[in-house]
Amino acid sequence: MINTGYKPISKGMACGVHQVGRGFIGDKEFITLNFKAAVSEPES
Repeated sequence: MINTGYKPISKGMACGVHQVGRGFIGDKEFITLNFKAAVSEPES
C-alpha cells in the first residue's frame, strides 16, 4: 500500500500513467514526447 496523504493506493490499483506520443514525417520519426505522472515520481 502507498500512503499519499489523500487516499491510500492498494496493490493492484493504478498509481500513475506513462504516455508516449510519436510524430512522423513519411517513414522517419520526427519527434517523441514522453509524459509520466505518478505518485512516486520525484519531480512534477
